[in-house]
Formats: sequence, structure tokens, C-alpha cells
Amino acid sequence: MDECLTFMEEVMEEKTGDRSVEEILEVRDHLVSMERKYKPVDGENRIEEALQILTDLTIERTKINEKGDYLRGAGGYAGVGERTFQDDAEERAHRKKEKARKKEVSDYIIALCNLYGMVHKKKVVDIYNMQNTEKITLKEVESIQEKLPKEIDEAWIDVHQGYFVSSSILEHREFLYFIREKGSKPYYIPEKEELLNYLDGFYFEKNNAYHQFVQELTKNYKVNQEKAEDLVSDVVDICQFNYSTQGVISRLEEMGLVFSSEKDLNNIVKLIMNLMNNTRIWENNGYTPEEMFNMEEKARLKPAPLLSTVYLAMNHNTQKKK
Repeated sequence: MDECLTFMEEVMEEKTGDRSVEEILEVRDHLVSMERKYKPVDGENRIEEALQILTDLTIERTKINEKGDYLRGAGGYAGVGERTFQDDAEERAHRKKEKARKKEVSDYIIALCNLYGMVHKKKVVDIYNMQNTEKITLKEVESIQEKLPKEIDEAWIDVHQGYFVSSSILEHREFLYFIREKGSKPYYIPEKEELLNYLDGFYFEKNNAYHQFVQELTKNYKVNQEKAEDLVSDVVDICQFNYSTQGVISRLEEMGLVFSSEKDLNNIVKLIMNLMNNTRIWENNGYTPEEMFNMEEKARLKPAPLLSTVYLAMNHNTQKKK
């Protein structure tokens, strides 16, 4: 590999040197032979980059007529036609485009798992194709499931029964629980820009319920703005995964909040329930409990089948979801 790295430096000199097309092609031929030997250990793709530099440089220094034939240059020297160089460039451009698209599909998978907890491969295809002009196929997504890209693996996402699944669901053996709870509920699908915000596993919408809670802490409990925002962010986490008003109250008390009266406690509980009802949760496929309840009402459906994943109650003595 040392020979390869040394040769890379020489290639970079070729870029600014006054070399003929013949000399450049000799360098390129040598690099091609080296690529076969060093490609497995060339983690930075330096040989490929150098070959691209030489290809571009050869084309630049070779004049061609309207038919694509050489007036002078590389073709006669090495038996390599301009079309070969153009094909190489097109192939590299195609590979680059495919790599970018695969990265974007991976971004979608990560964002959807952070929003839904788990998402079936067919739903990935549906949502991606809904928001992008260039479509993907189910086969492409299945190939990603067969060999997870590094970015998906590092986002703590696994594959199980055709789904991309947050590792925490599998660790806590909750896969069947979420299958049951999600049922036939619709999916909340934000616009592409908003959806890709969920690439950040800590992202959530800072809606009115969030701001009202922060304002209450800063105004009536004299908590500074930064601490209040951190505290309410913790409350959102509890709303998403713990569902317990007592858990939230305990967290607030740990942070030094003191509820001096029943009135104060009832006021905080109302803020907690409002935040819970307006937090996007996995069981509702990204919808908030409030949104899901309103959809039920509009559709004139019985609320019971979906109320297992909504809160709506304002009685702080009840610790479980209703």
C-alpha cells in the first residue's frame, strides 16, 4: 500500500504537469494494474480518484471532431477511444448518483423508524415514491435489508419480519405489541423536509403544548429558559415511552420543582396531559392522541379500538393510558 500512496502523490503532480496524452495514458495504465492489487485496502478510494483525474486530463488535452474521432492524441497511442473515456465518466457519474440515492433511501428509513418505531419495507417504498420524482422499487429496499448500510446500523435499527425496527422494540420484546397497537391505523406522513428532521433521533415538534409548558415553568416556577426547555424535552420522552403522569411529576420534582398546593399540582397535571395528548407516538404511527381521537370523531367510529394509545383523561390519579 505504501507504493500506492507514493504513486498517488505522483499522479497529483501529473495534474499540473505539462505531460503529453501518451505519457498520461502510460500513468493511467499503470494505475489500472495497481487498482486490481490495492483496491481491497484502498479505503479512501484514492486510486479511483486518481484515475478520474487522469481521464479528465486526457480528454482535456485531446481534441476530437464532431464524429468523436481523434485529430490527435490518446487513441493512436494506446488503442483507447474517446468513447471509452466518456463511458468511464458516465459509469462513474451513474455510480455516484446511485450512491446518493441509496443514501437518501437510508435517510428515509432512519427518519421513518424514529417517527414510527418500526416501518414495513413496502411502506418505505410508498412514502419515498410519494415524495420523490425518481422512484425506487421494493427490490432495492429489500437489498438494503439484506445488508444494512453503516448509517442505518449506527442508528440502532434492525430488520425483523420485513420491517425496519428500532432496536429498543426488539430488546424489550415489544414487536408484537406494536403490531397489535398500530393495527390498521393510518400513518402520519409530514412533508419531506419535516420528515427528514427525524433523522435526528432526539427531534420532536415543539408545538403549542410544548411552549405552554415551558412558559409555565419560566413564569411561575422561575426556571430559566434553557433548563425549562431541557425539562420539557425530558417530559416529551416520558410521554412517548412511559405514559405515566407520575413519572413526569417525579422527574419535575427531581429537577427541584415544588408543588405547594393542590391547585399547583392540578395545573401541572393539565399541562402534562396536554403535552401527552399532543405528542407523536409510535403506537399511533406518528399521530398524536389528540389527532387520532379527532379522526375517530370525524369518521364517527367507536373510540374504544384506538383509545388504548391515547390519553385524553385529565385525572392525575389515573396513571395508565385510557
